[in-house]
Amino acid sequence: MADDDAAGDPFAPVPETPAHEVARRVVGLSEHAARELVLDNAMVLRIVGRDGQSWPITMDYRTNRVNVTLVDGHVVSSRVG
Repeated sequence: MADDDAAGDPFAPVPETPAHEVARRVVGLSEHAARELVLDNAMVLRIVGRDGQSWPITMDYRTNRVNVTLVDGHVVSSRVG
């Protein structure tokens, strides 16, 4: 597939954004520290799960949003979107 065709491919890899680096850095931080780091980078933090409970979320993809899952008040996983 040509590069110009990738824009219409729903399975094409997502380009790396500054939020990807922030998402990597928040893993292991407390909820408070993660929120500060995300906000300091002009991004949005969305908690998608806490202590084994998950919530329904919208599937819109935002390059400035970091979704996190918390266990015992610490980030155990994160992803951009």
